[in-house]
Amino acid sequence: MKTCLLNRVTSIFAIHKFGEPQDFLGIEIARDRDAGLIIIDQARKCTALAVAMGVAGEPRRVLDTFAGLVAAQAGDRMADVWVYQSAIGSSL
Repeated sequence: MKTCLLNRVTSIFAIHKFGEPQDFLGIEIARDRDAGLIIIDQARKCTALAVAMGVAGEPRRVLDTFAGLVAAQAGDRMADVWVYQSAIGSSL
């Protein structure tokens, strides 16, 4: 059935087979066929987000105010609506 579906799709669309994915939208994917496991890891993506938002290396409690709806003070990085919306969207 898999081959039949693949043949049908390739008859309609120009496709390329690149093998199993190792990275998808910043999420690392590892597969252990012998153990029957698929492992996904977002550590690299989370670290990049922390760096982009200027909280890399900060204690976890800093992120508590980041996630809460605390009013930002003028001059605070989160006072910029676009930066705040970008941070929330990226974390989702």
